[in-house]
Amino acid sequence: GPLRLAQLGRERAPARKGRLALLLLLHAVDAVNLYDVVRRPPPRRSAPSFFEVPASNGTLVQVPKLIYATAHKRHRTAELVKKAFDAGFRGVDTAHGERKRYNESAVGEALVDGVFVQLKVHYTASSSGDAGRRCYAAARRGLDELGVARVGGLLLRGPSEEARQTSKLTDDDVAAWRALQRLVKEGRTDLIGVCNFPPPLLEELLRLDGPRCSLHQTRLRADRAFNGEDRALAEKHGVVLQAPGLVTTNAPALRRSSALSALAAKRGATPERTLLAFALRLGVVAVVGSASPKHVLDDLGAVELAASLSPSDIDGVLAAHPDRHKPDTRRGMRRGPKKRKRS
Repeated sequence: GPLRLAQLGRERAPARKGRLALLLLLHAVDAVNLYDVVRRPPPRRSAPSFFEVPASNGTLVQVPKLIYATAHKRHRTAELVKKAFDAGFRGVDTAHGERKRYNESAVGEALVDGVFVQLKVHYTASSSGDAGRRCYAAARRGLDELGVARVGGLLLRGPSEEARQTSKLTDDDVAAWRALQRLVKEGRTDLIGVCNFPPPLLEELLRLDGPRCSLHQTRLRADRAFNGEDRALAEKHGVVLQAPGLVTTNAPALRRSSALSALAAKRGATPERTLLAFALRLGVVAVVGSASPKHVLDDLGAVELAASLSPSDIDGVLAAHPDRHKPDTRRGMRRGPKKRKRS
């Protein structure tokens, strides 16, 4: 038929014309590809979810920007930690010697490969002068409870009451710190740090020889200009600041801060996620532990949100929250303001 004849006609066309048509076709395809490359937006890259922290042996340790807190999870600890890992958390925080608040063995049940485990230990000063031995023993028991031989970070809860009053480390404080340094040398932890150390005591600790302090966990407060002095000291010495309980600690700011509310509305995010993202942009690790799947996902979204915040966004929030706090004494753990219920 006519169709078959037309096909035969094309098949018998001169080879030169066929090659010319092919070249024109390839040229057109190349032009389209070039247009796509010029107009196509660059591929979206996921925001990095870790801070890289130098260890004493020269290697870089990846500390997650968000660490899951396990305090007050009680019999649900293993369940909630597993769900947090499934959702995307890659770090977990626990403590030894506080049975009413932490369940280390349940945390150990939920551990998976490749996560950053952080263990806090504390000691009580006594006249026996064995703070170092007791701190070392507490850390080893904590590792046993977790069922691991090594963790990513060991933090010393403190300092002693005498050190807080005199602004000078005691022999017990130094001995407890030496115990953590010993654990680094034994390969039991990659990093060591402290909790709730006022700047003068942290500076004194940083002058000690041996494996250095890499982590400092303390509450970040809006009424203290988000701990400007702590942040400056951490940046000066390469210490990673960690903030537990950001949402509960700053409940008044979340209710009253027009700067945070405006930034949240501008970015289409919840105030809680905006606060976490703001802290991440300050270079602070957020230690958060919601039991709600909805809030866990909202918290994880802070990493991407932080990458989109501009310097003017950060400066605006800082300017709206000057330091209105009384001189810091940091006498142990603070409960903070009444817990704000998240919607």
